[in-house]
Amino acid sequence: MAPFKRILYRSVPLLAFLSTVAFWAYFILRVRFVRLAEKEADEVFAMAWVFIGVELGIAFPVNLHRFWTILGVMQRERPKLRLQGTIVPSVDVVITCCGEEDDLVLDTAKAACDIDYPTDKFRVIVCDDGKSEYLRMATERAASRQFPNMHYRSRPKYPGVPQHFKAGNLNYALEETKKMPGGPATFFAALDADMIPEKLWLRALLPHLLRDKKCSMSCPPQVSLSYSKESHENKAKSLKLFYNVPPDDPLAQSLNTFVHSIEPLKDAMGVAWCTGSGYVLRRQAIDHIGGFPTGSLAEDVCCSSLLLGSGWNTAFVHEPLQWGTVPESLTSHLKQRTRWVSNVRLDRTLADP
Repeated sequence: MAPFKRILYRSVPLLAFLSTVAFWAYFILRVRFVRLAEKEADEVFAMAWVFIGVELGIAFPVNLHRFWTILGVMQRERPKLRLQGTIVPSVDVVITCCGEEDDLVLDTAKAACDIDYPTDKFRVIVCDDGKSEYLRMATERAASRQFPNMHYRSRPKYPGVPQHFKAGNLNYALEETKKMPGGPATFFAALDADMIPEKLWLRALLPHLLRDKKCSMSCPPQVSLSYSKESHENKAKSLKLFYNVPPDDPLAQSLNTFVHSIEPLKDAMGVAWCTGSGYVLRRQAIDHIGGFPTGSLAEDVCCSSLLLGSGWNTAFVHEPLQWGTVPESLTSHLKQRTRWVSNVRLDRTLADP
């Protein structure tokens, strides 16, 4: 954050407290003035009390949210950690794809294999729901020449049998890793086909799982993340996680409010949502809930909700650890947001009990 933004952020608890006090002072005065007006007119203003009742009903959730914000900012203590050395846990890295450009998927797979992590401690599995023959051949060629820990898999599909989209592909990967030499890894990581991980991706996410045995999932941002970075001329530069966001971002695809405010606050309370790509899961936790939920098109948020409901907690690591693309057409953008909205409704339904 820029210095002035950091000052404002640190002032949030005080500002939220003052706004709460100001609201209730206004509300008490409002009731008092209505009562004084009724005495002056010697009659009851029924509609005034109706509006006061409506305003009171709205005030409770708003003030509870302010209180939650105060607690979230005060409790936010997620440190920047790095896993050192070669004695590290095993990880299965899965790249899910279905019809994306073969070269794009291959670039992601190669970048995943090229991270700073012992080769014998992780494997990268391209799970191709599009059954691309070129991608299979290219993956196997890269595995034989340069990346021995790269693998290609494509699940069988049968007529009349539900495939469950990405969730089904991820569940297939969970089962497939059990059959691979050495069995399943201790941790399970997932990347979207267009998300390039940073060199220290796993070394930055795994410490948060290792230091807390009840932490089921460690997630980096998937959306655009902007922050100030001083250049040699002391000018602020913008760094974004999505490399194809237009400069003016007309569709607000960067989602800075979610990345900088909502998700960090949820993390402070131990209930961060899964951001969809780049996350690392504790294998024990995902097995505990029976794999990825297939009842939602956005299995990521639904998965984190089920984990939280089962007694686990989650972590949001507020660092730029992956680089990807956003939908490049209005139609694709609307499809993406419609899927997110439908999942939020399901998430609230799951949370009600």
